[in-house]
Amino acid sequence: MKKDLFGNTIDEPVDAASEELSNYDKDSFNERLIRLKYINKIYHFGTRVFGSNESVRIFDEAIHCYIFGQFVATIILAQAFIERRFQEYFHIRMDAKRAKYSLDKLLKEFRANQFIDEHFVEKIDKIRLKRNPFVHHKEPLHKDSLMSRSYNSSIDPDQLLEDDAKDALSLMMAISCMQIL
Repeated sequence: MKKDLFGNTIDEPVDAASEELSNYDKDSFNERLIRLKYINKIYHFGTRVFGSNESVRIFDEAIHCYIFGQFVATIILAQAFIERRFQEYFHIRMDAKRAKYSLDKLLKEFRANQFIDEHFVEKIDKIRLKRNPFVHHKEPLHKDSLMSRSYNSSIDPDQLLEDDAKDALSLMMAISCMQIL
């Protein structure tokens, strides 16, 4: 310990960044643990079946965002993974035209050709619509906005967002394991 000229102990300067991170770790540990246990319950990590390095990173980051309570990022990344998954499917099959389709256009194609079960198409479209207000400007009371959905369902927006993130992750995980791809 350092001492001043009079022999009094000099307190070490506080590293504010370190202290903030340490407090965050302590304050959020139990919530993060609950979310990690949820992930471990719904998904077995050895079952991943997908291609590119980008896809792997998107998948992993979506999971980590969820664990750390970053629900908007979870939804955006899960939807990005799903879109990329289908685009990579068409790319591998040398279908350059469909490999460039947006998720909306892919879903229209899937509905027309029954490429995947309509149940999955509907779930993917719901995630896409929930994601849109976060990445495309919408009026605050647009029917798909978090505010509007929260008001109409009488569910707290934070809870609604976490539920949306769970839905997006579950769907992403299901799509990652689909054998048709």
